[in-house]
Amino acid sequence: MQGKTCSLGQHPGVNPAPGSHVASRIREQSRPGGIVNLYRRTAPVAGPCDYAAPSSARRPKSDRGRDTSRLPFPIGMPVKITPWFILHRPQPAATHRLFCFPYAGAGSLLYRRWALDLPDWIEVVAVELPGRQTRFSEAPLTSLEAMTDALATAANGLLDKPFGTFGYSFGSVVGIEWLRELDRRRLRGPIHAFCAAHRAPHVAPRPLSIHRLPEPDLIDWLKTMGGTPDALLSEPDWLRHFLRALRADLALAEGYCTDTPFALRCGLTVFGGRHDPHVDIDALHEWRRYSDGPFSLHRFDGDHFFLHARERELQDHVVATLAAHA
Repeated sequence: MQGKTCSLGQHPGVNPAPGSHVASRIREQSRPGGIVNLYRRTAPVAGPCDYAAPSSARRPKSDRGRDTSRLPFPIGMPVKITPWFILHRPQPAATHRLFCFPYAGAGSLLYRRWALDLPDWIEVVAVELPGRQTRFSEAPLTSLEAMTDALATAANGLLDKPFGTFGYSFGSVVGIEWLRELDRRRLRGPIHAFCAAHRAPHVAPRPLSIHRLPEPDLIDWLKTMGGTPDALLSEPDWLRHFLRALRADLALAEGYCTDTPFALRCGLTVFGGRHDPHVDIDALHEWRRYSDGPFSLHRFDGDHFFLHARERELQDHVVATLAAHA
């Protein structure tokens, strides 16, 4: 269905490879009562954050605890518009879209909660890269250019409404380069971009080669970083596919650096963790050179994966910012 914007009744269901242990594991963790997403941490990070969303942006408590049994689609079944874009909660009447780019190794399930939590006027479009979740059987891409080119082509029918982007860590890289490719093609651009937990593109990466680590060392690194439940790291089938995608993403992230900053023709908001050992405040401030519109930087108490502990504050800020353009 590439090239067309589909209504709810037209979205085909997504079914991972039949008979796959990994696919059944994903379905189990996608349904109500299972793990909300594959990468959620359960322990919140204590302490206040720099940003408090305006009260007008916050949704009622009942919105987060909605009765999903009354939604007009099966909550455990994502809807695939193209192989690259997944809807966990289709919103045909939405006036805006938010394209969400996951961090290294992750897939569209990372933003399933966002699709349920955000107001009805925002349709959350989660990016699904090859080699994970609904695309486990595909080889991960090793070229950022090929990735953003394919994403730009696949998005052709989804740019008919005002939209924003949200990228987390490696997702910030993919998201910003995707917007750059849309601009090259003279396609519709975003009303606002959100980047989190990543250095500005022209800031030199630290001399690390995490993607080359032997498997035991890479798993130890994952445990140190947090964000990936130990229960999943003990699943051999899932782990094999996950590490393959993770290594490919980390190789791209570790080698990514632009020569010259480029300005997006929209506002830009950047988020960072106060205790993130990989992204310091100076590297976050450098993002200001990537927008010819309003720029803001917000830091939260948390490490590299503050996304999970501060998810509600992040959502509220995104909603409030997009609402200003509505």
